Amino acid sequence: MNKRILIVEDSPTQALRAKLVLQNADYEVETAENGEIGLGKALAAPPDLVIADINMPVMDGNEMTRRLRSDQSTAKLPIMMLTANDQPLDVILGLEVGADHFITKPYDDDTLVWKVNELFKMFEKARDGQLPEQQQVDSFSQSIVITATRKQVLE
Repeated sequence: MNKRILIVEDSPTQALRAKLVLQNADYEVETAENGEIGLGKALAAPPDLVIADINMPVMDGNEMTRRLRSDQSTAKLPIMMLTANDQPLDVILGLEVGADHFITKPYDDDTLVWKVNELFKMFEKARDGQLPEQQQVDSFSQSIVITATRKQVLE
């Protein structure tokens, strides 16, 4: 059975592009146009992965991620942020609310598929007991503790 991915993206064009790319890589893909709808879909039928834009109307990706992490049925769900925000603090804040990975727009189709595949591999390792650890990240006169692999922090 193919893995199911939920793409939460307010741009219909970008949502369709990501959907087609991932469908061509043999994933089942559903979309939602904002975080509130995405949250509802994920809670009703948890997918294998959520890919969410950060900046969206109604509910942004960070708030949706925070809520997914607070619900037992979706707390361990892999979440990737797809965003135009490439500032280190934006990434750190996303990791702090529970995002597992980031990809910045514009992105290459092959890169999206590769990162999705890598995220699934990372979660399979975690199920086998190779869990991410807490890391302290110092940036912009702030010190934030996140749960991430060293590779995630470097990326």
